[in-house]
Amino acid sequence: MFLFVVLIDQTTKYLVMSKLPLGDSFIIINDFIYLSPVQNRGITLGAFQKSWYFYSILILVILCAFFCYVTKSKNTYLKLSSTLIAGGFIGNLIDFFLKGSVIDFLNIKILSLTFPNTNFADIFIVAGITVFITHFINKES
Repeated sequence: MFLFVVLIDQTTKYLVMSKLPLGDSFIIINDFIYLSPVQNRGITLGAFQKSWYFYSILILVILCAFFCYVTKSKNTYLKLSSTLIAGGFIGNLIDFFLKGSVIDFLNIKILSLTFPNTNFADIFIVAGITVFITHFINKES
């Protein structure tokens, strides 16, 4: 599943960039979802743009420790969440090291809120964190 996450992320970025130049926009669902590719030199949702290398190394160390813990676990939720988080992070890391930036292309608007551009790697990271937190909240209940 890890490779599937990375493949989905890399394929969608390639397809969008091959059809839509940076700065252009294409409506998927009017007033809701747009394709609007932009370069992002930060990590998930544009955070830490000036410290990307430091946070990349820090996150890699944390992921390695997390994987050591998860591989010993039989917990399906931990394995799913770590796969989504690691796959998303590696998808963005590939872009950053090959191109110097990550391409974010999904622009989502809900009512008057416009969210930062994102990509599938970011979505997988957020989904993985959500699975992880939800599992532990439900486990404690």
